[in-house]
Amino acid sequence: MLKPFLQWLAFTLGGFGSLGGGYHLYLQQHSLHVVVVLDSSFSMQRDLPQIRAALDEISNRRYAKFSLYTEKGIVHSWRPRLSADNVTFYAPRDWSRLSSLGNNAEFSEANETILITNDPEAPNPPLDWTVVHLR
Repeated sequence: MLKPFLQWLAFTLGGFGSLGGGYHLYLQQHSLHVVVVLDSSFSMQRDLPQIRAALDEISNRRYAKFSLYTEKGIVHSWRPRLSADNVTFYAPRDWSRLSSLGNNAEFSEANETILITNDPEAPNPPLDWTVVHLR
């Protein structure tokens, strides 16, 4: 009675382990590409702790690579974690530059695009963008 159960258990655990390991390897090779656009206007400087928290939360996604932009240009290309250490918050908001960002290669490779801002009247980005409003 115990021998058939142990055979079934070994087969089941081996099958699930093989499928899980294979899927894990597949996801590592075919990672999700996420572009984050960070509002770098002067008024965002007061929300620096919230910005870091939002970037950390996004970076915690498994099987993903991230590229960071501001509305003024690229900060870094694909990396396993987001880093806003090189972002300087200056000047008033200029949402007119936002539409030209879509011409960069990272945007065509992206599976998801996220805009982070504290502007309650932020322009409507393209429909497939997610907007994170800091408070």
